[in-house]
Amino acid sequence: MAAYPSNPVSYGQTSSDVLALQRFLNANGAMVAAQGQPGGPGSETTFFGPSTKLALQKWQVAHGI
Repeated sequence: MAAYPSNPVSYGQTSSDVLALQRFLNANGAMVAAQGQPGGPGSETTFFGPSTKLALQKWQVAHGI
């Protein structure tokens, strides 16, 4: 399992913690984007935008959060 970010993140933020969040989501069934696209597996970014928000919401729903 990929490491979860160590600090809180928020929409519009750019940080290494967002990169960790995207890696976590991609590794745990809530892909941020398709492989080869920004945010997708192996192409994660440091920006918390619409795709990251949607993937996080999907992960939260899947886990009852």
